[in-house]
Amino acid sequence: MPFDYSDAPPPQFELIPHGTIATVVLHIRAGNAGEDGMLKRSKDGSCEMLDCEFAVTDGPFKGRKFWRARPPDMPNPSASIAARSRRSSTPRLGSSPMM
Repeated sequence: MPFDYSDAPPPQFELIPHGTIATVVLHIRAGNAGEDGMLKRSKDGSCEMLDCEFAVTDGPFKGRKFWRARPPDMPNPSASIAARSRRSSTPRLGSSPMM
């Protein structure tokens, strides 16, 4: 059954602006791949990645969450190139690169 979102109300929250500096807690959500099952496999099976959930702990955006998949190891060279490209274009929330 298709959903019609044309009458949906606007979001009741403001996006966290790019460049905002915030204190966050990182939670790695376990998957079913990799050492100790800590990684998740991509839909096409070309890579395994960390499934990271960040929660803002203070400031005007306290309680907000955002998610990021971080590929630590690439079995497929073309997937590695694509992941590096995505990482360089991913907006960061005032954090240093994880890799």
